Amino acid sequence: MSVFKRRAICAACLLLCACGNGTGTGGGAGAELGADGGSLWPDAATASGGAGGGAGNAAGGAAICEQYLDCAADTNPAGLAVIIAAYGKTGSCWAQGDHELCESACHAGIVALHQSAPHSEACNRCEQDSDCPTALPACDAQRRACVECNTDSNCHTSSAPACDSASQACVECTTNAHCTNPVKPVCDGEARSCVGCLQSSDCKSPGQAVCDPATHGCRGCKNDSECGTGACESGTCVECTTDAQCSSAKPHCNPMLRACVECVGDQECGAGVCFFGSCCGQNACATNGLECGLTADLACIFAPISCGACGGGKLCVTGQCLPSPTNTCNPAACPEKKCGYVPEKNSYQCVSKYPPSCESTKKCGTGYRCASHEFNGTKYYDCEQYCVTQADCPAIKQCKPLNGPTSYGSCQ
Repeated sequence: MSVFKRRAICAACLLLCACGNGTGTGGGAGAELGADGGSLWPDAATASGGAGGGAGNAAGGAAICEQYLDCAADTNPAGLAVIIAAYGKTGSCWAQGDHELCESACHAGIVALHQSAPHSEACNRCEQDSDCPTALPACDAQRRACVECNTDSNCHTSSAPACDSASQACVECTTNAHCTNPVKPVCDGEARSCVGCLQSSDCKSPGQAVCDPATHGCRGCKNDSECGTGACESGTCVECTTDAQCSSAKPHCNPMLRACVECVGDQECGAGVCFFGSCCGQNACATNGLECGLTADLACIFAPISCGACGGGKLCVTGQCLPSPTNTCNPAACPEKKCGYVPEKNSYQCVSKYPPSCESTKKCGTGYRCASHEFNGTKYYDCEQYCVTQADCPAIKQCKPLNGPTSYGSCQ
């Protein structure tokens, strides 16, 4: 026998006996409640005919009313006698024969008492959410019991916006989506609470790349072993500090970036250049049909690629290795009595003795190039004559190599 039922019986006996004289209807009810050892309801099999038939029908719908009495005994013992008189086994409601009305009344009574005492297990019964108190707003249809939640929509506080399906209680989180605080973005599935991390992969800051299992918070590294394949440097996980920590695909450790790269200098890229840690332009010379000099590759924006210099006394002229010019030029046969080296032809030809200024056009005549100079902070342009040897230049100027691996220069 439940504790609630024993309390209901005892309270009913005291109240009913006090109201009757021990021999009348009230006394009979009191005697009957005490005689059966605790059950307020007869077995349906023993109820038959006349008043007995009514009792039998009552037994069929008595479960909800029995719970109503238990609920009242737990929450409102002072009013229990009145409830028993109406909905007990010989109550006035059953005697009227409308058992459906009695069951509905008992259900309504439970709902009303549960609203005032939401945590009373004796009153916890429902058919739908509207039967439940605010503290337990959802009805579990299988158990017919009010619970804190069935879905997240039943949880309305910012501190507990998620419904734990196992406990049917509102918790801080069940998935990471419930954790909106950037300091605690991960849901601890066991604790149902938001934490900073569960594993180091949850820690996104290089300076706090290690998940502390004790605090579930991100912290700085203490040694290389806490940085996976990387290295720990002053509390920060970096990709590398030495080449030995890099793979064959990216074999070099960039000392500034502390990251593994394909190259840190052009010398590691063969015919190409090292462009932001990657080799590029290795095939640019062949693609552009050059044997020497400088070229470019769109993959290495603004990074000039060297195609090398010419050996064997050859000159690098427009990207090709050509023999030094053997022809001569007779200045007397030239209109302006001037000979000069013309790279485009790799020969000496008649050139203008006084080429026009290239200040505005940035162009000069045959045998000259437009060069920029700076004087006292001001940039100006003039035409410089090409040369192969010092003999090609006026006495006041020198034949200096041009930038890049060429074998001729300009008079500067």
